[in-house]
Amino acid sequence: MLLGSAAEPLPRPGCRCRACLGGATGTRTSALRVGDVVLTPDGARRGDDAPLHVVAGDAVQHGRVRIIGLPGGPGGGPASGPGSGPGAPQAALVVASPESGTILWAPAGEPLPDLTLDALSGAGVDIAALALGPDGGALARTLAALRRAGALSDGCDVVAVQIGHGTASGPLSARLEAWGARLAPDDARLGPAREPGEIADARRRPRRTLVLGAASSGKSAVAEALLAAEPDVDYLPTGAAPSAADPEWAARVDAHRRRRPPWWRTLEGAGPAETLATPGSPVLLDSLGTWVSELLGRLGAWDDAPGWREAFEKEADAVVRAWTRTGRRVVAVGEETGWGVVPGTPAGRRFRDALGTVNQRLAAESEQVLLVVAGRIVPLADGPGLPAPEGAR
Repeated sequence: MLLGSAAEPLPRPGCRCRACLGGATGTRTSALRVGDVVLTPDGARRGDDAPLHVVAGDAVQHGRVRIIGLPGGPGGGPASGPGSGPGAPQAALVVASPESGTILWAPAGEPLPDLTLDALSGAGVDIAALALGPDGGALARTLAALRRAGALSDGCDVVAVQIGHGTASGPLSARLEAWGARLAPDDARLGPAREPGEIADARRRPRRTLVLGAASSGKSAVAEALLAAEPDVDYLPTGAAPSAADPEWAARVDAHRRRRPPWWRTLEGAGPAETLATPGSPVLLDSLGTWVSELLGRLGAWDDAPGWREAFEKEADAVVRAWTRTGRRVVAVGEETGWGVVPGTPAGRRFRDALGTVNQRLAAESEQVLLVVAGRIVPLADGPGLPAPEGAR
């Protein structure tokens, strides 16, 4: 049972932030009960509050519950970081019981070192209670590392703990759902064997997601966050390679690179259709607008060259077909251009129409379509497919 998930008791007296005014899912401080053992960020204790001293690489048995200290300690090697070294309490623990299965308790919010991940390899963790960290970044990194290590069982119940003050549950829930994790209220029972009506939607992640938005709306950051907990990601850039001739563009590309997790692979020069048709890791395609712009330029659309429309439709068909058939999990970023303003040049109108058509076709084949405005996410419902009114243009 998750007794609480907050980093501090909520609400704070006199505070009017969203968390304190009712936006927080959990209001009690982080604690998890397994049988007669209570796990807290400070370690483990018995039901009568007597501490259970667990050291690295050792185990303590209390009744039917077995508590194992993970080697390495959070954030460092075997002799560095808090909770590490011989005889030190461990902030990351594995707890096993016949009733609850295998539980990972990691409330420290620091990266799990290689020794810890090696010890968890193939552990078949049924419940993982992981520290959220700022905006969920710590949880996403830990979850990706655990998945690379093969530490989690199929259907592992991943819940966030140590949720900081000011974190509203609504936006956080959407982000956790994309990672296969969830928020749980105080006194919630955890694990794959929960009541059927409580099965988390977080375990049913969409295969294809299209993220739309205007310039500088935050759409790329949202798309990156959707895949942040994946153990491997192929990043497919469609823009021009950075060069000294355009330092502003080079700075933008560098900012994107630094924002992405270091284990992501960049597929420079790869085509969208070929990448989607090839089995592999999840893919982030960023962006459709730069792909359409480059393709139109290559086909001579800016000068209305003969045959460019047919050639463009053929390439767009290939991308839509690959998007529809792909076996990968894929997220694509697309620009929403125009917003009712008619471009003043023929070339501008061609770009607007071509990109709008591609966005519509991919959206029709996507399980999830998100619109990003000022960093906020608006899920877009499936349209009814009604015909335009007579005389509409």
